Amino acid sequence: MYFSPLLGRASENSTTQRFPEQVDVIKNNVITRSDNYLGGNSIKPGFSLEEWYAKNTLNVQTDIDYIMGVAKIAGIPVNLYLNSTWGGTPNSPYNSILYDQILFSGTDNYSDPNMNLLTQSLNYATDSHYGRTIPNIWSNTSWLTFNNGGFTSPASGTLNRFKKDRLGLSTDQLNKNILDLANSNQDNLLLSVSGDNEPAYWAYQMDTDSDPTLGYASVNSGNMRVRGSGDFGPDAVAQASADGVTLDPYTGNWDTMKQWWQTNLNNYNQFIYGNINRGLYKPVTKINNNTITYATDGVKHNLFTQNPTHPTYPLFDIYHSGYEAAVVNEAATGIESYFLSHDYSHAQRIISNVGRTANLNQEHSGLPLDDYDKNMAGSFMLGLRYVTLYNVMSISSPYYTAGFTAFNDKVSAFSGDPIRIATLVNQRRKNLTIAAERDAVRLKNSFTLLPGDALATTKLTAGNTAYNAGDFHTAYKNYIEAESAAASILPAPFAVSGTQGTLSPYPLQVTPVSGAKSNIVVTVNSGSELEFTASSTVAGSVTYKTTSAFGSNQVYVNGSLVSSTANGAGRQFNYSHTAGTTVTVEIK
Repeated sequence: MYFSPLLGRASENSTTQRFPEQVDVIKNNVITRSDNYLGGNSIKPGFSLEEWYAKNTLNVQTDIDYIMGVAKIAGIPVNLYLNSTWGGTPNSPYNSILYDQILFSGTDNYSDPNMNLLTQSLNYATDSHYGRTIPNIWSNTSWLTFNNGGFTSPASGTLNRFKKDRLGLSTDQLNKNILDLANSNQDNLLLSVSGDNEPAYWAYQMDTDSDPTLGYASVNSGNMRVRGSGDFGPDAVAQASADGVTLDPYTGNWDTMKQWWQTNLNNYNQFIYGNINRGLYKPVTKINNNTITYATDGVKHNLFTQNPTHPTYPLFDIYHSGYEAAVVNEAATGIESYFLSHDYSHAQRIISNVGRTANLNQEHSGLPLDDYDKNMAGSFMLGLRYVTLYNVMSISSPYYTAGFTAFNDKVSAFSGDPIRIATLVNQRRKNLTIAAERDAVRLKNSFTLLPGDALATTKLTAGNTAYNAGDFHTAYKNYIEAESAAASILPAPFAVSGTQGTLSPYPLQVTPVSGAKSNIVVTVNSGSELEFTASSTVAGSVTYKTTSAFGSNQVYVNGSLVSSTANGAGRQFNYSHTAGTTVTVEIK
């Protein structure tokens, strides 16, 4: 389990945020424990960080590369949150009322002059009970609609298309870093990826103004909005109508509307995490002197959603937890929790039904110090992958707050208490076993092999045998190898070193320049064409050989025909690489 506080961040420019200094505080103060009394487990330091990918003033690829460089230098892993809420909320042109959630409250009597800019699906301009999410006490953060552009094929210029494109840039860069980490045998330094921090309908939270000079009350004659509801914005109204639901605070059915908002939030989470998952490479296969080493896990299988365990709007009752809107097909279910007494049952439900989980957002504010100890004990007992403490690190010296010291002291005291841990180890093992079984099932169901994938089928069968024998960890390992070896699941990333690499089951052999490591990513493999991208860590000539014929057996590099010679039924050619430059090769 990793204790991985969230680094402080105040702007898009990572180079000015003192990330290395903050990470050093964590690395030098969190005590690594791997004692026998921990039951074969350990507690280690890591760090978490929000990547504000939806800020169009941010070069997201340069920024991610910088963050991964911080992890490499420090030698401790990062959990990267691709976040478009709070500080990561998109800026111009998406910071206008056209993209806001629109709320309704009977005690809202402020007539916002900007309401006439909306498509008047409802009477926004003439009914003062409609209003924006700003101003609010949450740093005047606007809460944006989930529905601008929809989720299936959002059109260019829409908010959701913008997020989709920016997520694509983010995963493209992460894939480069994943290969780089594999080449340097630091695969463990990207521990997990997540999406938005607290994606939610914020209607209820707008009612927490306690001072008439703050928040919405400051423009609403000193009155708070009571029983706020929404989103009633034009995009939400249109999407609900397409789903057969009428969003109207006067004529709509409230139970139906609340259920639609809940489902809509789940659809948004599926949209975000589906794009992240599909953008990430499957686990990297390493080849050294024709010895193949498969990964034991993959970043895309440690993709965690984030929603609170406690009841949240719109259902907001004791029968529903906030995380229910974050149970999606293409990610594990993460949680945000204080781990108070009632939270354990919610976490247990996630483990029993979905598998591994982590506490992505442990808010330190408002939690009594004594509960830090309970939190750490509960997190260990549940077998959480990591615990991220929010709001305790700073961009200013000494780069941490009293909250970090207090919680870390509790972490150290707990992890150094073998008597107490002895009471939790068996329950932890039970939870880890349950999670491993669910993880194996989720992984197996995440891919489909096509006929002819002989090597992958063999590994899949081995996984099934281990699963039926109750050895879920071995089953998971074999399912990872099946996914990695599958020629039908693309793209297929390889890290190649040594004198020669045979990319089994792909009909390609690589002889890299002496002392170099190469990255090969197969993207197309059919009977008529083989396509791959390749790069070398140093300059020099690399020899490529195919063992099968493809089409007319002509070789193209970056679209230009290059000279090649026969290699049995295949072709052989040399290419002089520039260090770090990626080229696209097509044989057709």
